[in-house]
Amino acid sequence: RDEMLTALREAHKASLADKAKRMQELRAEVVEKEGRLTALRESHKLSLSEWNKNKLALISELSEKSTLLTSLKEAFKEQQRELQALKAARGGKAAEHAPAAVGAAAPDAADSGAAN
Repeated sequence: RDEMLTALREAHKASLADKAKRMQELRAEVVEKEGRLTALRESHKLSLSEWNKNKLALISELSEKSTLLTSLKEAFKEQQRELQALKAARGGKAAEHAPAAVGAAAPDAADSGAAN
């Protein structure tokens, strides 16, 4: 009976030793995975930080281009107004000189017809 108890104690000790060894292995695995997880988190933070930096740069560039586009649109509208004013001014002058222009155009047409 003593031998049986001794054998059971030895088996129990061996089992406890195996369990302790397995616990150490699992702890080492947990530490390794926590380290990898921390590294991934840091990498992710850097990726997010870089992405946010790029996003802000793009927003800034877009804002500048939008401002430039608005400025160009205003300049174009101003040029259109100036062109309309010039056309209106020329239209008034053309109406004043219309009889002379028609009379002057007729002899040119006759001369070119005679030359042909």
